[in-house]
Amino acid sequence: MDAASRLAVAGARLGYHLPYFHARISLEISDGPSITYSSRRLGSGPTAEFSGRYGPTGPAAPAVVGSLEFFLAERYLLYAWNGRALSSARVRHAPYPLQPAAAFEVRQSLTGAAGLPPFAEPPPLVHYAGEVEVGIERRRRVPR
Repeated sequence: MDAASRLAVAGARLGYHLPYFHARISLEISDGPSITYSSRRLGSGPTAEFSGRYGPTGPAAPAVVGSLEFFLAERYLLYAWNGRALSSARVRHAPYPLQPAAAFEVRQSLTGAAGLPPFAEPPPLVHYAGEVEVGIERRRRVPR
């Protein structure tokens, strides 16, 4: 996960052992709406960049329980491994207002930096969600 805030990256890494990276991020919203987004990781490690333009193509609605969209978007529990123990933390948020979307002009090196093969162009499944407030509770060790 890329974040523009060094504090957010440090908190995610130290507090939850999540793979966050400091990045330079830009976002521009134009009529339509159309969103142009770019991210470039800063510091040491493999170069990883993402840029693209995307936007919603239909009405917003919560994902249907049991659907692929629900599985991909609605995460209410996170897990983290620190090299010795597994921990988890509850994630609290209202259901995401998902909208079908389209992506254009996508360029990325994130999958390669993670050691994964590139995805099909354009991405086969795209959704847009407006902002929701998210809270994460204190992590707890998962019993063996």
